[in-house]
Amino acid sequence: MHPQPNGHPNPNPSKVDAENSLDLASSSIDELDETIQNLMLELESESEVTNVAFEALRARIIELLHEYEDEMAEEKALRAELRDLEELQSQMDLEDFQDETMNK
Repeated sequence: MHPQPNGHPNPNPSKVDAENSLDLASSSIDELDETIQNLMLELESESEVTNVAFEALRARIIELLHEYEDEMAEEKALRAELRDLEELQSQMDLEDFQDETMNK
């Protein structure tokens, strides 16, 4: 081994390669960790947007269900009124028929 300028022998080349590989691996892990953190933040942000959209959609569905219930109640009331009018018309027709038969 050749001494370095400070008088220490040159480090083992395998050790240097291993340290370089370790540094590269550590750097890659740090980059991946940062990427994962950024993706998690992005996912969280998208989840919040999705939740807001979901709540808006849910509120709209509830609103439409209330409108539907109101319309159904109104239709039911109109059908009852129509039945009453039909019964009244039938009663009037019967009275007219009876009057006509009595006057003959």
